[in-house]
Amino acid sequence: MMGTTSVIMFPIYAAGAILPDIVKWCDRWLSGLPDFLKADREEISPVALKLRHGLIYMVLIYTGEYIAGSFLMTKGLCPWDYSQWPDQIHGVIRLAFIPFWFGTGLLFESLCTH
Repeated sequence: MMGTTSVIMFPIYAAGAILPDIVKWCDRWLSGLPDFLKADREEISPVALKLRHGLIYMVLIYTGEYIAGSFLMTKGLCPWDYSQWPDQIHGVIRLAFIPFWFGTGLLFESLCTH
């Protein structure tokens, strides 16, 4: 297995540092929903909160990877190409990474909030 990267990746990786703040904003937004839109009126359990955070992180990471990868591909600078995989989307993201990005987001949260 041969890996490649680029100095262009450093700002993309650094963007991960703002993810916990975005998730906090999403939590405040979800808490501010009218009662009839909330699943229940009680506080969310710690397990449900981790699940919600993991899902939000996963979506944010995939969105960032898709946008960055699509932009870099138009410039011929994208250091990754998933086009040979059956679970790829436009060659810039792979659905097989869902559990990895879920866990990575929760790792970012634990590192950035403690």
